[in-house]
Amino acid sequence: MQNDVTALNNHFDAFLEHCGDLLIYVDLKFKIVMINSTAEVILNMSKNEVIGQNLFEICKCNQMELSFTEEDLERSKKLKSEFVDGYIIYSQGQRRVMLWKQIFVNNQQKSYGYFLIFGKDVSLLENSKKKDSILTSACLNNVIIENLPEYIYWKDLSFTYCGCNKHVSDYLGLSSPKDIVGRTDRDFGWPEDRVETLYKIDKKIIETGIPSIVEDIIPRPDKSERIMLSSKTPLRDDNNNIIGIVGVSVDITAEKEAERLRLEVELNKTKLHEQEKFRKNANQVAHDIRSPLTSLAIIAESCKHIPEADRITLRKIAASIGDIANNLSTRYKPDDPQTHTAGQIVQLIPVSLALSEILSEKKYQYKHSSVKFVYFCEKDANFAFIKVEPIEFKRMISNLVNNAVEAFEGKTCKVDLELKLDDKFVEIIIKDNGKGIPKDILDKIMCNIPVTSGKKDGSGIGLTQVCDTLQRNHGKLSIDSKIGKGAKITLAFPKVETPVWIAEKIKLNKGDTIVVLDDDESIHHAWEARLEPYKSDLKLKHFTSGKGTIDFINASVAKDKIFLLSDFELINQDLNGLQVIEQTSMYESSILVTSHYADQSVHNLAIRVGIKILPKQLASEVPIEIEENRSVSGDFKKVGLVIIDDNELLVDSLVDFFQNKDVVVDAYYKPKNFLDRLSQYAKDTKICMDNDFNDCMTGVELAKQLYESGYTQLYLFSGKDFGKDEIPDYLKVITKGDLVGISKLV
Repeated sequence: MQNDVTALNNHFDAFLEHCGDLLIYVDLKFKIVMINSTAEVILNMSKNEVIGQNLFEICKCNQMELSFTEEDLERSKKLKSEFVDGYIIYSQGQRRVMLWKQIFVNNQQKSYGYFLIFGKDVSLLENSKKKDSILTSACLNNVIIENLPEYIYWKDLSFTYCGCNKHVSDYLGLSSPKDIVGRTDRDFGWPEDRVETLYKIDKKIIETGIPSIVEDIIPRPDKSERIMLSSKTPLRDDNNNIIGIVGVSVDITAEKEAERLRLEVELNKTKLHEQEKFRKNANQVAHDIRSPLTSLAIIAESCKHIPEADRITLRKIAASIGDIANNLSTRYKPDDPQTHTAGQIVQLIPVSLALSEILSEKKYQYKHSSVKFVYFCEKDANFAFIKVEPIEFKRMISNLVNNAVEAFEGKTCKVDLELKLDDKFVEIIIKDNGKGIPKDILDKIMCNIPVTSGKKDGSGIGLTQVCDTLQRNHGKLSIDSKIGKGAKITLAFPKVETPVWIAEKIKLNKGDTIVVLDDDESIHHAWEARLEPYKSDLKLKHFTSGKGTIDFINASVAKDKIFLLSDFELINQDLNGLQVIEQTSMYESSILVTSHYADQSVHNLAIRVGIKILPKQLASEVPIEIEENRSVSGDFKKVGLVIIDDNELLVDSLVDFFQNKDVVVDAYYKPKNFLDRLSQYAKDTKICMDNDFNDCMTGVELAKQLYESGYTQLYLFSGKDFGKDEIPDYLKVITKGDLVGISKLV
């Protein structure tokens, strides 16, 4: 405080000594900080005698009486500052008539303040006109206002500037304070929304008489900006009528920047510290689980007598733990520049199946706890896909479910897992009835700072991994939490198109024989129950042997009325389901029903031969459509040409071109949409396709699938020059732009 006093002395010394009026500065305990020479004369005391002494105690000791008290000074903190009539009575009974004004001056940090006591000896003045002249004296306006470090300005009732100090005129690029007179806020080139905001603030002050304090960013003529703390208060006349507004602004730009940098440094220090703890925990976890993981993997591979459902579950658990261990050990190696990058391949995953697997693991994990898990999937979301890093995605959901379970205190825990779908996003919702997430924890989560959600032994790995995974996989996070009620976490991922190899529906004809091939008897019972509503239209045949299935289908005289639902993995047999389909040529009339839907090699094999895959877990959800059986060729659509190209403008132009020639054309922008309707077209239909689709198959691959299904009129519509061995003999190439070749198609 002593430094502040010294600075204040230096600041005001120039005018204090030359002002003809009494000026006294006292602190909050009414101890005199400084006085000018006029005050020395009026008080009949020197500076050395009074500085540091209580003003009222000095007056009492010297038998002097002031017309104001300590309470009057305290009231000046809250009331507007006005001149009031008063006096000084000396010990000899001499009386001076004074005009007093007490001003409370508060520093920016509000840790201390001062009272400025201004006194004008008006003993010789005889009328109010002379008093009014004192109110506008040069001492008050030109000395005090001009020497204060704040930006001071005042306006009339029409919000027109009537004056300011030099700080304001310099800031606004004016030659002198006089140049502001007659201007309004619109005259400084400020944005209209800023001008409108200032108008509303000023208008409210005039109407209510209530001061306003706002933090404001004020533009300068050179386009730079400064942050100001602006205080505006009504300006009143002697009759207490509002006649304008006085504004005082303090530049706090440096303080704001310093605070921002301080918070940033603290945040970075916290993040570095927590990330180091995170890395150590991750490496320790990876190290500790490798030994039991080895034993689990051996059991999963060697126990062939275990039922298929249990084998699959055991295998997935072992693989999941192994993935986590490997990811931790590689991702968080010390001093590794790749420490904070996942390095995983983004893949398409069926969300409903991924969530079901995680929930199965959680039910087993918490089977001895009073935890109730509820899973709800919207009907349309069963076949929803998203693009994510599969391992990290599962870890993320697992961490969130763990947090939900660990959030309840002394009551039955209920965790809801929901999957919803709209036009653009797939939403995963995790709700619990736990204690909720405090606001400070929520703020840390959004800043990607490792937190433990209040868990006793938490490391912060879980929530940090959630934020990292969402950021890398274009996901969005929202949290709705109520203390004592629970939390609702919503993850939103961009929806992607269902891949061509997925069977979103089973399309059958009346009179078809459905052949079910699976080595697990329970699957046969499941299909019987699933097809029960259609038993009057369909026949059902069961096989556990791949060889027996091949013999039955190939010996059938009505092979075109057979539809095959085949498992992929046939235990202790030389064949798998894909080989059975190939050896019976049931490409168009079969679906691979398997738990190996996530195996990329199975995807590739299925796409290569044009077979769709139905995950076993969705067999109870897949829609089944029964159509009238087409027995004659006349039941097929009669079209001159089918065009498949993802360039919509080109396709529409070709359709118009052929329609002008009276040719019926069916157009598709995606191979998947065409394949879903393939059975509508006769085998001799002319089919023209692009080669480059934004999908997982090329035109050449599509043509191979069609050819193996019996279609012979196949054309590749491309602008690429193909090599000699790139195009099979059954596929003819037409160059884009070759109108003659295009015309010859029909």
